[in-house]
Amino acid sequence: MPAKKPESNVLKVANGATITPQLHHYLSKKDGGHHVLLRVTYAKQHSYLDSGIYAMPKDFDADTKTLKKPEQNLELRRLLREARVEVECFKPEELTPVRVKAAWERFKAGEQSHDWMDEVTTYMEEDSLRKLIAKREELEARLAEVNQHIKQLAEHTGTDVVKAEPSAQEVSEYEAAKKLFLTSLIGRKQRDRNAFDSFFTVLEECAKAKKFKLSLAVFDMQFYGAYAKYILDDRDNYNNTFGAHVKKLKAFLKYAESKKFKVNQDYKDREFKILEETKKVVYLDAEELDMLWNLKSIYPQNSNHIDLCVFQNLTGLRVGDCMQKHYVVTEKGEKFLSSTTQKTEGTYWIPLALDDRILEILEAHGNNMKIMSEAVYNRDIKGVLKKTYAHYGKEDTLIEYKRYKLKEGIDCESLKSDLITSHSARRGFISRNINSGHFNESDLLSMLGSKDYTQLKKYIKIESAALAAKAENSKRSVVVS
Repeated sequence: MPAKKPESNVLKVANGATITPQLHHYLSKKDGGHHVLLRVTYAKQHSYLDSGIYAMPKDFDADTKTLKKPEQNLELRRLLREARVEVECFKPEELTPVRVKAAWERFKAGEQSHDWMDEVTTYMEEDSLRKLIAKREELEARLAEVNQHIKQLAEHTGTDVVKAEPSAQEVSEYEAAKKLFLTSLIGRKQRDRNAFDSFFTVLEECAKAKKFKLSLAVFDMQFYGAYAKYILDDRDNYNNTFGAHVKKLKAFLKYAESKKFKVNQDYKDREFKILEETKKVVYLDAEELDMLWNLKSIYPQNSNHIDLCVFQNLTGLRVGDCMQKHYVVTEKGEKFLSSTTQKTEGTYWIPLALDDRILEILEAHGNNMKIMSEAVYNRDIKGVLKKTYAHYGKEDTLIEYKRYKLKEGIDCESLKSDLITSHSARRGFISRNINSGHFNESDLLSMLGSKDYTQLKKYIKIESAALAAKAENSKRSVVVS
């Protein structure tokens, strides 16, 4: 087997120059060979740098510009690296023979004495490390190929296989994509950033529980099934929560792909679904709102919760639009709350004539309704409602509904007070105004700054009493005509 050809000693420098060892016969040392110079070439101009090394012609490989004696070649390669450092300091237009030679002479004059064997040992360690890194990259590339073949064969045969562990490079790429994605969220609302922080925490807990390492290649249909089991069974959540996690995962993978990371394409499969449930429309009716409002004088410690609940119910604003500083504008003599919605960037127009309590609540809080966090409100309003029902002797209705885990329907029941959240207020505003017959869907979209009829319909619950009243009115109009 022929010996492996040594690595060439010709160096290319980033600024376009090349450095080539040359054996010069006219510079010789008696019985000690010829002088080895380092030739720096740029734009057909040459600079010759002193190496201090002498070699016999038989010991110099003219093709690779290497010295056959290992200790000499190691010293030559060290000097080549030093020369490259010096030459790289020059801009292309500065690469003149005079300047390059002067820089090399300054280097040689200032070079500190050192133990030669220490230098050789350091170089050998660096060279070995580079070779090991190159070997690792080669093996990781081969492993990725094997994993792909395993996947294709498993799909062809319909066999479940245990996934091979992702390579260190694949794990590193996942971490790099995650870091880049989280950095891209800087400048967005804190609520959004917190949501994605929580998403990654749960994703990593799932990986630990289901015993797989995260990489951008792991997100296939097999992963989707394990993810569903973890969210729905281990954490005892329902489809809406699982769907929210999958939606965030898809957003992350789409971003990673846009940044040229290699991502498993299964996340685009139609079966890699963002599951949703039809939400039970639960809200406070007009009588319940009045009882809650009148409770302020009895429980003043809950007045902020009551003001926030009534204000949002009377305006229909999303929680982000509700909990902020408000401005009253006048249009053709009528007063409105008006601003741009945070979610859709539409313009809402809430007539203050809808209810005198809107302006009363605003004035009580200096027009700023950011009086508590959404989390605190959602936690406490349930207890305030229980007090309300108890004080007025009204039944806290038991509501039956279904939740879903994939396609499995789960029968559930809860007290109405336990189902009320800040989101219920928007449902209440829309449903109460539709059932009253005073406004149609187009009116409500204009007030809320929205154009999406599909989303609006999800908030509407038509009450049987409202249908009966409309039927009675219709009957009367027929008789009159």
